[in-house]
Amino acid sequence: MKSAGIISKSWSISFNDKDNVRHRSFLGLFSIYGADRLFFLIVFFLVLFGLLMVYSASFIYAQERTGNGFYFIAKQVLFSCLGFFILIFACKMDYRKWFDWHYIILAIATMLLVLVMIPGIGTKIGGAQRWIRLGFINFQPGEFAKFALILFVSAQLAKKHERLDRIAAGVLSPFLLSLPVIMLLLAQPDFGTVALISTVIFFLMYIAGVPKKYLFVVILILTGIGTYLAFGTPYRKLRLQTFLNPWSDPAGKGFQILQSFVGFHN
Repeated sequence: MKSAGIISKSWSISFNDKDNVRHRSFLGLFSIYGADRLFFLIVFFLVLFGLLMVYSASFIYAQERTGNGFYFIAKQVLFSCLGFFILIFACKMDYRKWFDWHYIILAIATMLLVLVMIPGIGTKIGGAQRWIRLGFINFQPGEFAKFALILFVSAQLAKKHERLDRIAAGVLSPFLLSLPVIMLLLAQPDFGTVALISTVIFFLMYIAGVPKKYLFVVILILTGIGTYLAFGTPYRKLRLQTFLNPWSDPAGKGFQILQSFVGFHN
């Protein structure tokens, strides 16, 4: 925990240390603002591997349904290129700008999550209302909310690193102001995104140096709420039961799990 506190303090100091940030050239192609080359390469190859998996899984299906085996992979390549352009743009910005805008970004994420619940604006797919239709694509505000909440909590912990031993700064500040976004995500419903965000927030608190006694209470609360949400809703409970016993519905909800067993066997 002491080392985590040192890391948190160094991160906080870096927000105000302009000498720590330098422009770096990546493969001579473009200048990235303080970017980590190794991290960039990891992201690049993970996306490349994901595209390979999409191509492998979708070619025959796309050929049968559309007559063009590259129908799905072409869209994914387009969106991947768009994503890398946005990544480069973000890297060329001073990261302190994100720090200064964390309230605004959280407010935008909250507004988008409210809009997605309004009939006529939000689109329901598969029983969940998580999308906003933008012409030829569907935008999922929950994905933006992940970024907004993680940025917000990181900024709060960095600003208040000297007071993290107090429950207001160490626990209540990150979670209470995040609660509206979390409640809107649950209303969609999108329990998976909430579980992911809550886990990341917990580890951010650990890295920042929040006292262990507070973290223990947070674990108990999150475990209790998560258990209630998982077993208190029929469809979530059914998913868990099917995951533990996929043979109970081999041609339905257990199909994918059983096929993974077949893949490992082969």
